[in-house]
Amino acid sequence: MIINNIFKQFKNNIFIETGSFMGDGIQKAIDADFKKIYSIELSDKYAGICENRFRGNPKVKIVRGDSAFALADILKEIDEPATFWLDGHHSCDDTALGAYWAPLIQELDQIKNHHIKNHTILIDDMRCWQEENEVHGFVASDLRIKVKEINDGYEFSYIDGLHSQDIMACTVKNKIGLLCIATGKYDQFIPPLYTSMRKHFFTQDDVTMFVFTDQDIPDEEGIVRIQQEHLGWPGATLKRYHIFDNNKELLSKMDYLFYCDADMRFNASIGRGILPTADQNNLVGTEHPGFFGGRRGTYDENPDSTAYVGPKEGKAYFAGGFNGGTSTAFLNMCAHIRANVDKDLEKNYIALWRDEARMNRYFINHPPKMLNPGFCYPESWLLPFERKLLALDKNHSVVRA
Repeated sequence: MIINNIFKQFKNNIFIETGSFMGDGIQKAIDADFKKIYSIELSDKYAGICENRFRGNPKVKIVRGDSAFALADILKEIDEPATFWLDGHHSCDDTALGAYWAPLIQELDQIKNHHIKNHTILIDDMRCWQEENEVHGFVASDLRIKVKEINDGYEFSYIDGLHSQDIMACTVKNKIGLLCIATGKYDQFIPPLYTSMRKHFFTQDDVTMFVFTDQDIPDEEGIVRIQQEHLGWPGATLKRYHIFDNNKELLSKMDYLFYCDADMRFNASIGRGILPTADQNNLVGTEHPGFFGGRRGTYDENPDSTAYVGPKEGKAYFAGGFNGGTSTAFLNMCAHIRANVDKDLEKNYIALWRDEARMNRYFINHPPKMLNPGFCYPESWLLPFERKLLALDKNHSVVRA
């Protein structure tokens, strides 16, 4: 269970292992719910065992070869941060010996040559590299230097594996911004949201909560209070993207931005697995809990609206409560929506469902990575999804007053 928990803690969408052996690492990656799993094995014997063990699992790809060279071919397929489990050294008589007894330096060189510079790298058996010998020719400090050549921002921590402090975790922390509007009576939701954020949201990265409010809020580490007048209802939702666009200079300093309704609470781990890729337009949306599974949502169907969605448009309907992306992609969306809101206000028109209608129109033109409704789970509902992010029950008339 130790390795299972480590894989979950340092999870991206993609898992890449060097040294398959009997396939136990692959199984632990499956249990951790990685979306794609690559494992390199030089031994024909053990590669065959793994191919038979995981035959029929579309997530798993066994690559036969020497990881000192074969890793580069896998990396050609990778266009997002991955989690590497480097454990491919020769260890007993019937494991294969390639060009190097321990090809860690060569593996790190291949990662260095990849265009993504913030992969998560886990190196096992660090006890073996404390003193140099003629077999492997390097020590732990050489590995840290090599990782720093990939990105000087890497930080190192040591974790218990099968032996004490035997795994070196090499990570680059992303700067994550969580945006919340808490004017009027919505400030009451910030303390529990903040507490749950610290426990569950991007725990391996640097997270800053930006709270736009006209109220006093707790002075906590990681909270930035931004003065915002109370726009009332529906102004606070109608001009949500105006508020963010007005603060784009500050927000653009983040790597990723996520908007979350203030009256929500994180209930389970949410991390790098939700980050989008370029082919997902660097954006993230959450399928609406009331319209999942292909049910048509309540789009704005007024042809005179800039949020108009035609009867043949819209394959998925997204909830307004949780969305995000890279800071550039998210702020571009904010500017676009702001301009369209202003165009319609000149005609005294407010789109149906205000910000949500605008976001859905934008997502039709810029399809995002789609999260399931568990990321906007109404507190008292019963849905077939893990309760990742709860939309709390409340008296709307009271908090909007």
